[in-house]
Amino acid sequence: MRLDGKVALITGATGGVGAATAHRLAREGARLILHELGERAREELAARLGTEVAVARAADVSSARSTTG
Repeated sequence: MRLDGKVALITGATGGVGAATAHRLAREGARLILHELGERAREELAARLGTEVAVARAADVSSARSTTG
């Protein structure tokens, strides 16, 4: 599966399933938007994946009032 030119939004990005998904999709060529409440964890994951691949944003998808940062 190649995902070149595709963008994936991953919520809960630093948890077990979210992080595994992020790594797999990055390997397949996708660019990623990583949503996670914990700043340090999301920034570390984005750094491991590379800034050309992933951007990290704060978001609580359970709240309509949540803003990205």
